[in-house]
Amino acid sequence: MDRYRGEPGHLVISDRDESKRWEEKVYRREESLDGRPVTLWGA
Repeated sequence: MDRYRGEPGHLVISDRDESKRWEEKVYRREESLDGRPVTLWGA
């Protein structure tokens, strides 16, 4: 985000734990970093 002066940002996190159900791994959450919006995506 800093390099390209991006606003807002997105971060995708992959959970490779095979013992978890799919419903436990998938999420979308809104956060902020230095006052800028960031959407976290879990998969």
